[in-house]
Amino acid sequence: MQSNGRRSGEDIEERLLEFAAQIGKIVDVLPETRLGLHIATRSFVQGHRQLRIMRKLARRKARKISCIS
Repeated sequence: MQSNGRRSGEDIEERLLEFAAQIGKIVDVLPETRLGLHIATRSFVQGHRQLRIMRKLARRKARKISCIS
């Protein structure tokens, strides 16, 4: 953790990976009915969305920093 109380990017990414893994475990135990498959699909998509967004923002920030340097 950084001194100002904010979490580092690596820490947040690690927590998001753990969250995505937990979503995967939950999805695996859902029944294979229409409703179960629908819930599984939506949960999987939403569970991984934040990780994709965070990585995309990190790439943009890295490009911005490299352009300034």
